[in-house]
Amino acid sequence: RGFSQNIHLDLSDGSFAPPLLNYREIGGDVFKPGGISVHLMFRRPEEAVDYFLSLNYKPDLIILQAESSGLEESLSLIKSAGIRVGICLLQKS
Repeated sequence: RGFSQNIHLDLSDGSFAPPLLNYREIGGDVFKPGGISVHLMFRRPEEAVDYFLSLNYKPDLIILQAESSGLEESLSLIKSAGIRVGICLLQKS
């Protein structure tokens, strides 16, 4: 039994917040058995979305910035993979 039922990861490319962790260092096993949400604070999230969708174990929820480019395409891709999707707004938006 783990220490938490849910884990939330904030990941950034430096556009919306300082980058503290390289998302490619996170393996799919971290999402097993579930309860993981990922907030991608990326100006262009397409590459990171593709990475997370390629993992054997995927997050339960992926949150994107409303200000991101290619937002509609990324949202569609995430939803078509059966993953819940969220949108986050900057305070000034």
